[in-house]
Amino acid sequence: MLVHEVQGARISWDPELRLLCGRFDERWSPTATGAEELRRTLRAWTGASEPYRMLADCGHVTRIPVVWQLEWAAHFREDRHRMKLAVLDLPLVMLPILEMVRATSGASIRTFRSETEALAWLFQDPVAAEARGKVLTPGNRRARSSLAHR
Repeated sequence: MLVHEVQGARISWDPELRLLCGRFDERWSPTATGAEELRRTLRAWTGASEPYRMLADCGHVTRIPVVWQLEWAAHFREDRHRMKLAVLDLPLVMLPILEMVRATSGASIRTFRSETEALAWLFQDPVAAEARGKVLTPGNRRARSSLAHR
């Protein structure tokens, strides 16, 4: 399990499940530098071609600066054919921003109130790891373990 923190944002990566978990706490102070650093870390972990999944806990997000919107919209646009993003507990006032990012990037992004439903959606369709014979389901002990380290 790999973990990286910057400016109140914490991401963890489970390379076997190809699952990135992110959490933004009340200390989150988004800047362009922080967005770029997280994006570089994500790219180093996921590589440039294999599919991956993202689960973001956004319960403490109260604003999404334009620099973050642009940085992540570009990332999601580049990776739209190989990634899925489940967003947990995003405040309703932030939904229009997320919808704009989803629409402009073409990425597979959905919001959820339940981690169980988010995991079910993330793992519902085959990805490269399943083709290699790994069992990836929401009930998978390894998936639960990854989320516990978020």
